[in-house]
Amino acid sequence: MALCYIALAPSPGVPLRNDPVDSALFYLQGLACLHLKHRVARSQVTWLLDYSPLVHFDSGSVVFRQGEQADTAIYLIRGLLGARVSTPDGEREVGTAGAWDVIGETALYAPDQPRSATVRTLLAATGIRLTLDLLGAGRHNPVIAAIEYQLLHTLTHRIRATNHAIGDTLRQHRLSEQEVLSGSRTSPSHLRRPSIYPRPTSNVKAESTLYRSQAERLLGGHPYLEVDSDHLVETLRSCFPMRLRAGDILCHEGAPSTALYFLLQGTMRVLKKDHRGSPRPIGSVTGPALLGHMGVLDRTRRTATCEASTPALIAAMDPSTIHETVRSTDNRGYALRRLMLSSLTRQLVSGNAHLQALLSMAGPDDTGDDDTLSMLRVRTELMGWSRTPGS
Repeated sequence: MALCYIALAPSPGVPLRNDPVDSALFYLQGLACLHLKHRVARSQVTWLLDYSPLVHFDSGSVVFRQGEQADTAIYLIRGLLGARVSTPDGEREVGTAGAWDVIGETALYAPDQPRSATVRTLLAATGIRLTLDLLGAGRHNPVIAAIEYQLLHTLTHRIRATNHAIGDTLRQHRLSEQEVLSGSRTSPSHLRRPSIYPRPTSNVKAESTLYRSQAERLLGGHPYLEVDSDHLVETLRSCFPMRLRAGDILCHEGAPSTALYFLLQGTMRVLKKDHRGSPRPIGSVTGPALLGHMGVLDRTRRTATCEASTPALIAAMDPSTIHETVRSTDNRGYALRRLMLSSLTRQLVSGNAHLQALLSMAGPDDTGDDDTLSMLRVRTELMGWSRTPGS
């Protein structure tokens, strides 16, 4: 493995290089080397900057406006941006972004969703415009792969941060800290142990026709990816096929995150301990869908138990294969990165919507209903999963 002697961020008080193009070349070469574990040619960075020249925003400018249709993201090279959301009580600041953050990724992975916040420059900013056309044209460029690899971890962090913000809001208005934080580290002890644990079975067909039909269903559930189903078939072939019976447990709350799961067929019931320590059904997931990818990316434990409510077909990918694949610049890596990024982006959009709804319903003089707030809490920890019908 080639060693990288490139500093990815300046020390406190040390300015970036004066020329933003020079800064971009310097940083992106280091980013690709860090994430992909090998050096990249300078020409591969200059290709990106030639395809998408740098853009500049004066201090106080509006970069994105809440509610507008998303068509571009910004990879910030220098400057400082602030994000605010509109609520019935006025605008609230929800965060800031500095150099080498990606802002507005909804445009790339869920372009049917409107902007969730208004973003303004707090300090004059320079960045690279990221578009679907750019990502498609550069699908085999290691710099694009490195940016998407970084974004996988950034989105996971943002979703976790949204969960914390939801918990903080609930604590301020009604629930105690003990109630908000309880019951998320151990698996329910009285759930029925499945008569057989998920394992490969001889009746799981591996023919190309099966994989292709499942790949097409996955892509149908994650639109706007611009991924060929044949490339996703290659990804599924590297997975571990499993069949579950109704009642079998796929993963336990509190257990290590040891796989990413493609739910190809069937429905999973999601259970999570409430503040009393009892497992409660809080949602359901029907294939095609991705499960467990956040835990694998940030190496955290499972936040819920997943139980098959119908017979289910699963394709499981182990962590080493995941990280090897998402670092790859081949078609298989491109397909998996975009599928995971689409899923994470939609989770974040859903989580932000839940947080805004919570801020609206639980104002200073309106604490809301205990049961409603409690269920909002546990549901939003599984953002992006559909609610149990009738709940």
